[in-house]
Amino acid sequence: MGRPKKTIQRKPSGIYMALVWVDGKKYSKSLETKDELVATRRAAQAVKELHAQARAIANSAVQSKWDADSPDQIGTVWDIPELPDGSADYANAKPRKVRAADLLDPEQIRPVGWQDLFKEAVSVRKQKKGEDYSRGWYEGVERSIKTCPFGPKEANPQLIRQWIKDMEEKGMGARYREIHCSYLRSLIKVSIPSR
Repeated sequence: MGRPKKTIQRKPSGIYMALVWVDGKKYSKSLETKDELVATRRAAQAVKELHAQARAIANSAVQSKWDADSPDQIGTVWDIPELPDGSADYANAKPRKVRAADLLDPEQIRPVGWQDLFKEAVSVRKQKKGEDYSRGWYEGVERSIKTCPFGPKEANPQLIRQWIKDMEEKGMGARYREIHCSYLRSLIKVSIPSR
């Protein structure tokens, strides 16, 4: 059993937030105050709004960021029954809507490279925080991408261990290796959230 999830939490800046978890997803809203009593009074309204937001997202046809799930990627497949003599009964054929994801391999739907994840992470940061990453972050991520001998789709424990071992053999310290791995891990974490 995990730690209890608090509905009202305080950010490091001192601002209070209302948090709710619906179907394993966290929804949050700023209570726009540093005063605990004011935050407590505002929390009930914020929780109602967050639950309404979660219901709206669950009930709506939210546009997916995946091309294969977009309406223009949905096609029609015809289910054609057979007649007793083995020929096709075209008169009673039934159309069935399918998404590209049902027919194509994952590589055909959305090829992903480190640069794709890099761009996605930057756009997510700008959308969520309204600001860009620091120049140092850009330099660190680009350096990590250049040193990584594999792409995100090929990443597996054996390749990652080998990469770390190669960096160690080149004389790179533990902190340096950790930083490279954490930059790439953050790209994956931000860019490919599990749904």
